[in-house]
Amino acid sequence: MQLLFFRMFNDIKYFNMKFLFSLLLAFTMVNGVAAQDSIPYCTIYIYRPQRFEGSLLGYDLNFSNAIIKEGILVAKIRNNTKTILKLNQEGEGEFWANIGVTRSVKVKLEYGKSYYLKCELEPGISIGRPVLTLMTEEQGKNEFEQVKKVKKPEVE
Repeated sequence: MQLLFFRMFNDIKYFNMKFLFSLLLAFTMVNGVAAQDSIPYCTIYIYRPQRFEGSLLGYDLNFSNAIIKEGILVAKIRNNTKTILKLNQEGEGEFWANIGVTRSVKVKLEYGKSYYLKCELEPGISIGRPVLTLMTEEQGKNEFEQVKKVKKPEVE
């Protein structure tokens, strides 16, 4: 009889702990999603259209601003790839790439806005050079949708 009572008590305790844990997990998941949606950010759509010239070459795209002075790798740019980057910083910033020659584009980021960054490669004497262009939303959106391969951003 004591063994049966002890087992029932453990089952009830186990059930209560499992229930409380499930309740706590559900509560934190709901709050986590709500908190994540309330964080302000700007969206940068980064893409490289498919081209035959320089199709085997790729380069690293970096971002720097007043806080991140040395730059941080945000994407590896390859032929016919795209990625979506969400930054929770606004203000002046600069996207840059370096393959022998450093090229950059400056942007003033604002929360809630979308930006389209077209990355290309122009032929050089021995190696291609990166070309970074900030596109209008209409033209950038059309070109972004035509790119097939989706890549995850290097930073999250």
